[in-house]
This record gives sequence, structure tokens and C-alpha cells, in this order.
Amino acid sequence: MVFNLVAYFGYIIIAAGVLYSLVTLRTRQLQNRSRFLEKTIHERTAEIQAQKDNIEQLSIIGRDITDNLSIREIINTVYENVNSLMDASVFSIGLYQEEKQALVFPSTKEKGITLPEFENPLSDENRLAVWCFKNQQDVIINDYSVDYSKYVHKLKSALVGENPESILYLPLIHKSKMIVSLQRRVLIKMPILNII
Repeated sequence: MVFNLVAYFGYIIIAAGVLYSLVTLRTRQLQNRSRFLEKTIHERTAEIQAQKDNIEQLSIIGRDITDNLSIREIINTVYENVNSLMDASVFSIGLYQEEKQALVFPSTKEKGITLPEFENPLSDENRLAVWCFKNQQDVIINDYSVDYSKYVHKLKSALVGENPESILYLPLIHKSKMIVSLQRRVLIKMPILNII
């Protein structure tokens, strides 16, 4: 019987040792796995942070470029691109300036030449740009001397440059500020435009 007690006690010690060894082995495996996952998380976090930093830097560059571009440079670029698509002998963008209650055209391109800045006061109801701005609708004219009466009461000559035969004004909105019109004056008659 003493032998049985010693044997049982031995079995219990062996079982406890095996159980302890299994638990210790599993704990080490879990700790190693945990370290591996932490390392992976740190690496991924560093990659994501680097990507975020790159995106922020690109955003800063984009803002700097946009901030440093003048309206004249924008108009020149758009004029060149529009003229590569169609005959647009005159191109301008008018900006609404609330303090002046006027549409200011800081740079107009006519036949490749930059014309001086001019303004259309909002009180001048016989200007197509003013009509476009106030009504927020396109102005499409194929024969300026005939079709102007659809929009204004009196035919007025251009403030700068030559009088157009055809003209297109489009109201545009940018950053909650009205960019009143994109002008396209063509000194030849053009077919009716379908604007989508």
C-alpha cells in the first residue's frame, strides 16, 4: 500500500511536471506570437504614418501651388487649353467682388493678347455678364447684333477689345465665391451649342 501511495504521488508529480511544461511551452509560443504581432503592428503603423506624412506633404504642395497661381496664370492656362479644342478668340473669367458690387475681369485673352482689367458694375443691366450672374443661367448667342435682346434691352459695345459676333457666358461657382462667367467670344458665327 505504501508502494501504491508513492506510485500515485509519483504519477501526480510527473503529471504536474508535464502539465507545467505544456503550459510553459504554450505561454512562450503565445509570447513569441505576441512579440511578432507587436513588431508587425509597429511596422505597419510606421508605414501608415509615412503614407500619411506623404499625403500631407502633397496636400501642402498642392495648396502652395494653388495659392501662388494668380488668376492671370489660370486664365492663360485655360485659354491655351480651350483654344486647342475650339476657336475661342476671346476668353476671360469674371469674379464677383462684393465690396465693389461689380464683376471684375482681371485678365482677358483676345487673339493671344492679354487685355487690361475691366469691371462690369452689377447696376449695368445691359451687360451680358451681369445678366448671367444675376440669373445664374448660361448666355448663348450666335449673332450678337440680333440675339442680345433675349437677355438685355440695349446693345453695348465691349469695354475692352473688339465686339464679338458670337458669345458664350457660363456661371460658375468656386469655394462659395461666385466666378461669374466663363466667356467665349468668337469673331465668326458659330452653330448653336448644346451644353450638357
